[in-house]
This record gives sequence, C-alpha cells and structure tokens, in this order.
Amino acid sequence: MDANERAKKHKKERFVAWVITLIILAVVAAGIFFVVSRYGSTIARTVKDAVKRPEPVAEETTEEEQTPEETEPSPEDKAMDEDSLNAIFDKEEDTVSEDTVSQPDAARSEDDELTLKAKELVEAMTTEQKVAQIFFVEPESLTDVDVATAAGEKTRVALTEKPVGGIIFFAKNIESPDQIKQMNANLQRYSNEIVKVPMFTGIDEEGGSVVRIEGNESFEGEDSPVKKVDTMEKLGSGGDEKAAYEAALTIGTYLREYGFNLDLAPVADVSVEGRKNALGDRIFSSDPKVVAGMVSSYLAGLHDAQVLGAVKHFPGIGGIEKDLHNSAGTIEDDWDALLERELVPFSRAIDEDVKFIMVSHASLPGLTGDEIPASLSGIILTQKLRMEMGYKGVIITDAMNMKAITESHDSAEAAVTSIKAGADMILMPEDFEKAYEGVLEAVSSGELSEERIAESAERIVRAKLILVND
Repeated sequence: MDANERAKKHKKERFVAWVITLIILAVVAAGIFFVVSRYGSTIARTVKDAVKRPEPVAEETTEEEQTPEETEPSPEDKAMDEDSLNAIFDKEEDTVSEDTVSQPDAARSEDDELTLKAKELVEAMTTEQKVAQIFFVEPESLTDVDVATAAGEKTRVALTEKPVGGIIFFAKNIESPDQIKQMNANLQRYSNEIVKVPMFTGIDEEGGSVVRIEGNESFEGEDSPVKKVDTMEKLGSGGDEKAAYEAALTIGTYLREYGFNLDLAPVADVSVEGRKNALGDRIFSSDPKVVAGMVSSYLAGLHDAQVLGAVKHFPGIGGIEKDLHNSAGTIEDDWDALLERELVPFSRAIDEDVKFIMVSHASLPGLTGDEIPASLSGIILTQKLRMEMGYKGVIITDAMNMKAITESHDSAEAAVTSIKAGADMILMPEDFEKAYEGVLEAVSSGELSEERIAESAERIVRAKLILVND
C-alpha cells in the first residue's frame, strides 16, 4: 500500500472516530437531560439537604429520604419498564417539596377529617334519615302536643321514625333552667343513639326585643348567667364592635349552659334612612360597614361561647316595610345595588366562614324575573349565594309557616322547591308531616336525587361535628 492510500485510509478512520464521538456525546447529553428533567427536584433537595446537614446522624433518615422516588435507584428499579418509571415520576411531580410554601396543615387536615367523617356518617343513614336531617322543626311537630316542655318516650319514638336535624324552641317551651337542660340533654341523647350525630337545638335569642329566655322570671337571680342585652340598634349606634362581642358572649354563655348550640342570630340586614321596616330595633345600622363589623363581632362572641350563629335575612330585607310573617314582600334593588349595600355584611360573614345563613322569603323580580321568594329561587340560592359569593356552609330558610310562603305554596311543594333551589335546611314547615313525605316522594320519583339530599345532609352533619370538636 503506497503512501497516498495510507493517507486516505487514515483520514477515513479519523472521520469515523469523529462520528462515533459525536454519537456518544449526543447520547450522554440526552441522558443528562433525561436525568435532570426527571430527577431535578430530587437532586436539588439532596444538595440542599447536604448543605443544611453537613454532619448527618447515622441510622437516622428523614421522611423524604425514605420516599422511593427520592432514593438512589436500585438494580431492580433500573430494570423497570417505562410505564413503571412514568408512574413514579408522575407521583414525584405531584409531591410538594419542603422548598414550597406549605398549607396551614392543622386547619386543612381538620377540615378534611370533618368532611370525611360527615360523609361516612351520612352514608350510614337511610334515605328517610337523610331527609329528616334537612328539617328544623318545633318540638310540637314531632309529638303533636299543644305545648312541648319535655322530651320523653314519645319524643324518642318520633325521632326514631324521623330523626330531624334540629329543634327550635320558643318561650312557651321554656319553663325553668332544670327543665330546659333536661329536655335538651334528652334530645341530644336520642339523636346520638339513632343517627350517631348531635341535634341542633336552636333558639331566637338575639338580645333586645327578641328573646326567649331573658325576661323569664325563672332565670333571674344573682347567680343566673342570664343578663339583659341592649337592642342591636342601640349597640350599633355606638359603633362599638366590642360591645356587640360582649353581648353575644353573654347570650352564648347562657345558651350553652342550658343546652342550646345554635342561635338564629344576628340580624345582618341594613336599614334605610327615612324608611320604615318590619325589623325595627333589631337592625344594627343603616351603614353596611357598621353592620358588617357588628355582625362579625357578634358571631365571634357566640363562637367563643361554643354556640353557632346564623346571619339573617339574606339577601337583606332592611328596606322592606311589610312583615313577611303576614304577607309577601319585594326587594326592588338589582343585584349590583345589593352588592354595594345589603350584601356587605353577608359577604364579610362568608369570608369569615360563617356556618349558617338564613334566607328570607322576599322576592327579587329584578333578578329572577318573577315573584318567587328568595328561599325558593335557584338563582338566589345556587347561582348567587353559592357560586358567585362562594358560600360553603348551611343554607337554612326562614320559617316556612310564614304567609309569604303559605299563601302560594303548600308545605310539600315549598320544601321540595326550596331544596331543589339549593337550601339545606327547611325551618318550621307549616305541616311537617306533609313536607317530609313530599320530599321523600320527590326522591322516590327522581325529582330530587339521592345525591342532592346527601349533599345537604353532609353539610348539616359537618356543622354538627364542628360543635363536637369545639
């Protein structure tokens, strides 16, 4: 072979070597890219941990180091097929590293636990029990007596058949401290035995002109926790939010003492200067910001006494002169106007995680296009309150025996329509038996789904579990 041929051969060999080298570099680069893209976060954490812990303690590993996707791959791991590796990588990408901002772990964990527990309890209930949980009734509706002042065997039997979610008390039901304590204790015992959850024992004890216990001579005395509270109008006129807190703490303390766990208060309506309304001195102010602050403080006072509150009367009836107990009433403002005024206190309460909102029976034709009461309107309850305002708690109707409802709807129709619209609890239907059977029939026919009933029952039970945890 002459010199010219040797030169050509050498040149060809060098070219082949360069090609092979380029291929190797390309493969190495691809491998590095693969490792970084898949294991980058793990490598970063490992380096960071090494910097943080220059002298690791022998035989002690962190929880992260024990996570399979963050350890050095074993021979078995290397032999895994692509699908298995992808499953690990997907899990790794979903894992929150210690570098990221952590959630409020305790609060989130507690919320999740309550939600899961509520779901489990509701799943264990029969359809009839779930439906019964939706009703909040007077004790007479259960036992068919003229005036109920005790919860004995007749009540226990009635609750076994229809374990209602709540009982509301009036002055006629309350005779003495010992009597009401025993009655409430019995109701709680029966409810826990039958459906494994507490019962809402509720009352309208706003303070001022609307009270059921304060003013009862049997609750007077130096040692009594019952103290007179000023009207909301007087409290609001001073603009002292601490006074609202103290008033509610006083009320909540004696309610808790006598076995009540839910106060259907405070009034969150905003009055209108120069215009009469049916609520009178039950309203804090004509200034929506003042009302919002007073309502917030009032709810805090109840909470610190371990009693839930219910803000009312959504979306605000402070500008209505008519008493909805006696006739229908209309809110003339459009939604934008309500957001700037009447809804300010409700919006703040929602932001502060209020557990109950009571919806009025006023109609809003400018929004719904008809005269349907707010408590029966899907536009008001679901589209506006749930979706737009983001409320996640229990929606309870105002009393369904008010003429604003009964003049146009029977008990069954009103209950079914309200639940379909988005209500969770039906307060004081005119005829509880008809309302209960009407809802059951709607579930049986498919007009109301089992899932819709369970949804409300879970919200109700979750709120009850909050009371237990407190």
